Amino acid sequence: MTKQAFLQLFASTAFIEEETDDNNTALILELEPDGDYLQMTDDLGFFPASVESPLILALYTAEGAFRWAKEFKDAQPVLELYSQASNALDFAARVQAYEPPVE
Repeated sequence: MTKQAFLQLFASTAFIEEETDDNNTALILELEPDGDYLQMTDDLGFFPASVESPLILALYTAEGAFRWAKEFKDAQPVLELYSQASNALDFAARVQAYEPPVE
């Protein structure tokens, strides 16, 4: 899967691609204008290479301070949580509370 295909998968969400402080790119979801934000990367901190790749969603303050992170086995549960959320803050709360199913 290409970067473009991954972006297309998240096209219906409010995530946008932005450059990170370390000159990589990530998907970013602002929770409030000029406020806290969620950053989505793969488990190595880079832009996800595939929807099957493990993903990390991390919450940062507006000033860029790390608050918490949650790991997902792939993109599917992230998209499901997003579709269930009423807004960005609700989505962040759902991400933080997420517990993967026991396999």
